[in-house]
Amino acid sequence: MDDTPQDRRAPPRAAGPREAARLRTALLAGILVLLAGWALRATAVVVVPLVSALFIAVTLAPLDRAVAARLPGWLAWIGRVVVVGLLLFALALFFAGLVYAAQQVVAEMPEVSRGLSDILPAGASGLDALERSLSGGGAPPPEALAPGDGAPPALRDLLEQVGSVAGGWIVEAATALAQRIAGAVGSFVAATIIVVFIVLLSLGEGALWRRKLAALWPGDGGSGWTAAIETLSVKLRRFLLMRLAMGALSAALYVGWLWLFDVRLLTVWALLTLLLSFVPNLGSVISGVLPTLYVFVTHDPQTAVAIGAGLFAIEQVVGNFVDPRLQGRQVALSPLVVLTAILAWGWIWGVAGALLAVPMTLAVMVICAQWPALRPLALLLSDQPDERRLMAALAR
Repeated sequence: MDDTPQDRRAPPRAAGPREAARLRTALLAGILVLLAGWALRATAVVVVPLVSALFIAVTLAPLDRAVAARLPGWLAWIGRVVVVGLLLFALALFFAGLVYAAQQVVAEMPEVSRGLSDILPAGASGLDALERSLSGGGAPPPEALAPGDGAPPALRDLLEQVGSVAGGWIVEAATALAQRIAGAVGSFVAATIIVVFIVLLSLGEGALWRRKLAALWPGDGGSGWTAAIETLSVKLRRFLLMRLAMGALSAALYVGWLWLFDVRLLTVWALLTLLLSFVPNLGSVISGVLPTLYVFVTHDPQTAVAIGAGLFAIEQVVGNFVDPRLQGRQVALSPLVVLTAILAWGWIWGVAGALLAVPMTLAVMVICAQWPALRPLALLLSDQPDERRLMAALAR
């Protein structure tokens, strides 16, 4: 039999040592990432306050230095008092808002339960008509039947029981949530004390740690760490201010639209929108869906559709036109990377992870950008097309 070109094809080339080494490296990196995620999740009670305190210290360090620079040396501690006072005020305001929102939601639960109980039995009459139509009996004239006559009693009873159970479950869940929030006060106070002490120690030893880093990396490493910390401080402040501004804008527009339809709990929706604005992408979706569902239960489907459409339009304008321009200028992170980071850190640390996702990712990008060997990773995390533009964006 003659050899054809197909018969003379060369056998597949075995992977060389370099390809095998790369494969082993990739597998090892994947295993290390999974182990690191598991370790961070297992140690969340310790790591989350520590990471939060370090980010707060980096963000507020310029304020501490600015106040201390304007005072005599023996009064430099006043800068730290100002920083801690500002931190405690912000934390107290945040937690007070959460408690107030929880109280308002719990007070509204009976109304929600009644609305949900009304919705499910209301569907029974529609099922009654469907059953009569399928059985060939047609629909009797309205004056001939009392409401619900001719419907399968078992089906109607089942729907009414489901409505009653669902309404009761909502009330119980809301009560349990309120109790959990009240029980979390002690944990919140303890975490706040830990965070405040770590912030104080970090601010007090900031200059010492800069000298330590310079001594550990006597070349460009010390200046690289200093530049990374300074850049991260600027970017974090801009990110927080930008999210606060976007949250306030979205909350004002949301509340204005809900007010037109006479929707209750306007303060709750405003606080929720403002808080969730610090979770980019996902936060705006949640803050729009929740009031729509509330209106669906307490009002009627037509009003819920109108409100949902309006909130969706507001989010499209703010999220697709205003927010990307500000976030792109101030943060320089890829939106896809931000969403992935929120999902990953949310899985690891829960709500705290979702709030810390952007600062964590931003810190990784800024630190990696200071060293040429790690700059490709920073470029992958950013929204810039090349290293030159990445460094220009970080320098702004």
